[in-house]
Amino acid sequence: MNTRIIFVFFLAILLVSCNNHTKEQRKDNLLRIPVKMNNDELKLSQIADSIRYIPLSNDFILKDIESMKVDDEGNFYIISSDENGVYKFDRKGNFICQISKKGQGPGEYISLSDCDIHEGKISMNNGAGRMLYFDLDGKLLYEKPLDEGWTFSISSGDTIYGSSCRVFGTIVDGKETLYIFDDPGQELLSMHMTHFTRNGSRIYWEDLFNDTIYGVLDGIPTPSVYIDFGKLKLPDDIVIDNSIYENSEINHYCTNVSEFRISDAYISFYFSLAKSTYSCLYNRETQTSYTFNSISNDLDHFPLGSWITTISGKKIYSYIPSELLSGYYATMKESKKTEHQKIAKQIEVILGKVPDEMDNPILVEITCK
Repeated sequence: MNTRIIFVFFLAILLVSCNNHTKEQRKDNLLRIPVKMNNDELKLSQIADSIRYIPLSNDFILKDIESMKVDDEGNFYIISSDENGVYKFDRKGNFICQISKKGQGPGEYISLSDCDIHEGKISMNNGAGRMLYFDLDGKLLYEKPLDEGWTFSISSGDTIYGSSCRVFGTIVDGKETLYIFDDPGQELLSMHMTHFTRNGSRIYWEDLFNDTIYGVLDGIPTPSVYIDFGKLKLPDDIVIDNSIYENSEINHYCTNVSEFRISDAYISFYFSLAKSTYSCLYNRETQTSYTFNSISNDLDHFPLGSWITTISGKKIYSYIPSELLSGYYATMKESKKTEHQKIAKQIEVILGKVPDEMDNPILVEITCK
């Protein structure tokens, strides 16, 4: 009897070891991005070959930039937090057109969180049970029915992928297949600003409070990228449900990977630690990761605002809010230092005028090494 108990005990240990080894093997098969909390500040010269500033024309005044996409021609598609539509600008910042608007008619939307550009089409979830498809000039092509419960959606061919909180759905001809990532009896009713991104035809999905990014393989969310936080990884015994926001333990760990962006050259994402938000930029060629919560522009000393909005190849995009630039300009202009006067003049040359806090944001295009 005792021998049998001992045998069962060691068999259990062996099974646990095998399971843990299998998990580690699965992680080893993924693209692994190490995150090291070394410096809070990143010098732009560490990653950048060049920088270009693109003033957006004031034909339509944007409150800010909530999300942005870039097409193959270098045109920008911007959603502001006031959600009045998708605004298209060319690569020089000239306004081209507005795509869709708020309303309840054909091609209109109730709420708008993001859009996608693929194979010459723009698609967006209208927040009212429809997926809208436009050409790149803003003409409505067609609509598809969609469950109103999906907050974020993206298309690939005839298939729509939807997400809300920790649920992933595949929708083909109105038929849904659900993948639920909540543990049994533990539901997390929350979301961050984006759940989907793409690199070419490959679609990626980010879960809440997770260190794994899923690629969509044959319509199924499949582990693809592992964010290795090391000792700062959220322990497995912390319950991921609505109580997690009252759990002070999570402040000691890296959590909630969001705004995942990917190209063949670079990957970026945000995460939280000790109630602060950090960014990580990963060079896929050199396998180097940079972790930071601010950037020092040591190339030309322009102020850099929000960080990273989107990635296209080796180019990463951000923007400078107009009130930040106009305030910075005023400070440089009032200074008696020669180098500050040069910066103020450079701002005038780039904008073609004196900056005003009511102007549209300035896009920042950084070509990386």
